[in-house]
Amino acid sequence: MPEKAKVIPLCLIGGAGRSGTTVHKRIFARHPDCTRVPEYRFSIDPDGLVDFYLSLQTIWSPYYYDLKVKRLKRVLTSIGGNSLFLRAFTHYMRKFKVERLLPFHAVPAYSGIGFSRCSPRYGQLVDELIADLVEFEYPGQWNGTSFGERPQMYFASPEIRKELAAKLGKFWSAVIEDVCRYQKASFFVEDNTWNILWFDSILKLMPNARLVHVLRDPRDVVASYLRMRWSPNEVDKAAKWFKGIMNRWFEVRKQVPKDSFLEVRLHDLVQDPRKTLGEVTDFWGIPWSDQLLEEN
Repeated sequence: MPEKAKVIPLCLIGGAGRSGTTVHKRIFARHPDCTRVPEYRFSIDPDGLVDFYLSLQTIWSPYYYDLKVKRLKRVLTSIGGNSLFLRAFTHYMRKFKVERLLPFHAVPAYSGIGFSRCSPRYGQLVDELIADLVEFEYPGQWNGTSFGERPQMYFASPEIRKELAAKLGKFWSAVIEDVCRYQKASFFVEDNTWNILWFDSILKLMPNARLVHVLRDPRDVVASYLRMRWSPNEVDKAAKWFKGIMNRWFEVRKQVPKDSFLEVRLHDLVQDPRKTLGEVTDFWGIPWSDQLLEEN
């Protein structure tokens, strides 16, 4: 019998934002067995994988399914984009804070990610996923069709909802395998910050996922929110933002197995990095490497 393919561990890092997730990802990027990927977001963002899965659990119509497939395809394609010009444009717009001076959003969606740089087969895998989600296409349009959109519609019967978790998980696993092959890594580590909000649903798509939730003093988190372009810049509103995120996590935490997540504190990482990182490597099953303690 052919040897069963190895399941590559999905090592998630999550938090409330500004809590130390990026620090943890940069540390594990030093490990020779771990991947180095941007915050790609196709799993948890609106119109991404989890959104597509959840939205179709209770709602279906031919129009709705067509719309959701097109939105999913648009998000996945945008995240994979690898235009050097767009990435450079986005980088300098944000580096010099030009974006904040304009009364509108001035950069294309997801233009700074370019995930196909990490996954050479990414575009092909997206096409395969869309084909897997569609029973047939037909020329047509309806009153809600967007201006300038090609008159082509996607269809799949309501029964496809029973297979969505497997189909979406298959795509996600294929992307992980492609990245690991390209980077010669054995563990896929990513830091989509709000993994904590969707972890119960992520487990339906990726049962092997294991989450490290990074906690930071709430006062520091809220103070840091005030400087971000994506969060409220008034203290009371930023505090409510943080409270909403954490309350949602408390709900999610009740729904998932206790051995599927680990909570660590940024303060502990600073005070005793060897101990804290050792807890994380043990949890993920990653062999220890002294490179984790190297300073950049």
